[in-house]
Order: sequence, then structure tokens, then C-alpha cells
Amino acid sequence: MFLKRNNQADENVSVTKYPPWAPRFWNGMRARDYARFMLRNRFRVHPLRIPMAILVGLCAPVNSMLSMVQSAVYSRKIRNTRITDPPIFIIGHWRSGTTFLHEILTQDQQFGFSSTFDCFVPHHFLVSRRIFGPLMRLLLPSHRPMDNMAAGIDLPQEDEFALFGSDIPTPYWRIAFCNDLDRYIDLLSFNQCDEQVIQRVQNGLTSFYQALTHRDGKPLILKSPTHTGRIETLARWFPGAKFIHISRHPYQFIPSTERLWKALDRTQSFQLPKYSPHDLQSYIFKCHQVMYEGYFAARKVLPDHQLMEISYEELVADPLSMIESIYRQLNLEAFEESRERFSELISERNDYQSARQIIDIELRQQIDTKCAEYMERFGYQAGESPAG
Repeated sequence: MFLKRNNQADENVSVTKYPPWAPRFWNGMRARDYARFMLRNRFRVHPLRIPMAILVGLCAPVNSMLSMVQSAVYSRKIRNTRITDPPIFIIGHWRSGTTFLHEILTQDQQFGFSSTFDCFVPHHFLVSRRIFGPLMRLLLPSHRPMDNMAAGIDLPQEDEFALFGSDIPTPYWRIAFCNDLDRYIDLLSFNQCDEQVIQRVQNGLTSFYQALTHRDGKPLILKSPTHTGRIETLARWFPGAKFIHISRHPYQFIPSTERLWKALDRTQSFQLPKYSPHDLQSYIFKCHQVMYEGYFAARKVLPDHQLMEISYEELVADPLSMIESIYRQLNLEAFEESRERFSELISERNDYQSARQIIDIELRQQIDTKCAEYMERFGYQAGESPAG
């Protein structure tokens, strides 16, 4: 394996503490959107999370004001920006290596991408970065709360997070009121969603992509696990869009996803988690089912030059060769021009410690049953002991 690993159980790996002053996902919401969001959830804020709710509320009028400034300066320019180069979407289940792949590919300077800062304040990042960028850089922890990977305002970030600030429906709304586990699962594929909701998501993502394109003037490379079950819809919204799906053994990503939600619910939610481990595992499997019903249906109709499937295991074994294969299959240019930057990023990540998962027999049996189609499609065997 190219990347170093340890054999420590996932639950024993030290988790980065998320300080109370650090920005939360909701700190970019405008006042009107924050008020509607709280009303819709009946202000069910746990007493211990009231300070966080107040802090978000204090930020909201500032976001509203800066949003009006950006609208006054850029709204016409953003509306008139055409996304002529179809985006590239990196997809796959949470904890499958999408972040690592995204960070590598964005080293190619022909691509634009959404950064953490852009996604935190999607309504005003064009006008506020010079002022608030240094402040957020000071406040944001150096590593993500769920693992050892670096965090930073300039690093690539999931474009799905930009929907928070716009009060646009997203599966990540669940994190705010974390005990409503099943409430937003349908948003992972759109198959059961109201057309009005789908239109809001389309408008929100398109506007955000237009703002990024106006700023960077480059084709976008984006990533979000939430897009995995939506690729047929995304291909319709953005004709010619290309997709890179990364798979990983479910024995690794299922328990790691459980740890992810626990970490995010502990650091980001307005509630204290009170669901049981069984409830959380049930939610994870339901999400997996919805995502991959949508993905496997769309996979049959997308041509090879629009969709490439790779595995995490192959990526970490020889990252540079895998990136070259991606460029070749998706007809991307300038691999050689970016080879050195790819190599530098890969070398920097060489010390990242990816925890080896240890799972009990009951969870293993559930994975064998509920992820059987996934395992068969991507060549994973039940009962095997996967590497990292």
C-alpha cells in the first residue's frame, strides 16, 4: 500500500476536538433562512446548545447584509454566467476516499472547485473572503472532527454544504436536529421527492456553480457523497457531466460512517444525540439503499466516457497510476502538466493514518446482507478481512 495505515480500532483513534468558538455548518445562514429553519424545527434546541444557537443567530444578520452586497455587485454577472464546460463529480459512499481523490484532482489548475470558505458562506464568498477568510482560518480546527485529515478554508469541500446557507433541502439538515434520523433520506436520490423540492435544489446548486465559474473561469471538479444516487438527474441538469465513483469495502466504510455521524452530531447539532446504536446503524443502511438504488439504475445508461468506477484500494495502492487512468478514460487533458503537483500532494498525505475497522459479528452479518449487491457489483467478498 502506498499510504501508511495503523491497525488501531476506529473507535480508539483520537478525534480532533471541535472547540466551541469554531464555525458550525449553520454559521453562514441568512437571518430569514435561519428563522424559517428554526420555526420548521419548532426551536427544539437542547439547553446546552443554546449558546451555539445564539451565536449562529448573531451571525445571521451579518450574512444577510453581505448577501445583499454580493447580490448588488454580482447578481447579474452570476445569472449571465454559463456553465459551458460540464462539471466533473466525484461520488461514492461516505468514508470511501472521496475527499482524498478530490484533493488530488484539484491540484490540476485547469479546474475550479468549491472551498470550505465558499461552502460556509455561499451567499457572499465573492465579497467577504478578504475580510472573513483570515478570521475563519484562525477559528477553524486544523483537522476534521471525525478523522485525522487536514481541514482548512482553502481546501476543497463538498458543494452540498453550500445548500445550508440557502435554506435549500439537503440530507445534511438532519445533522442540525440529529434525532430525526429518517427525515431527509429521500433527498439522496430525488426518486420520491416533490418536484418543487427538486427544483429548489437545482436552482441552488446551479447558482452556486455559476458563482464559482464566474470567479474562477474554469470547469468545476466537485465532490459530494450525497450526489451518488442523483447522477441521472445531475447528468440531465448538466449535459455532458462526468462522474468518478469510488468504492470501498463496506466492512470499512459502514463503521467509519457511524463514527462520522457521531462526531458531526456531537459537534454540529442543536440537539444532544439520543438515538441508539441500532437506530444509527439502521439509518446508515437506509441511506446506503437509497443512494445505490439511484446509482445502479443510472449506471446502466451512462457511457464509459462519462462515468468511471475506481476502488479506494486501487487508489491508495498506486495513486498516480489511478489518476492517469481517470484522465485517459474520461478524455481529460494535461495530466503530464499536473503530474508534479499530484505527486507532491500524494507525498504530503503519505503520513495520513487511516484507521483499520474492527467490527462485531452482528454488524458484519448485517453488512453481508444489506450491502450484498454493492459487494457483488464492486468485487468485494463477504467474510474477507480488507486492508484499511
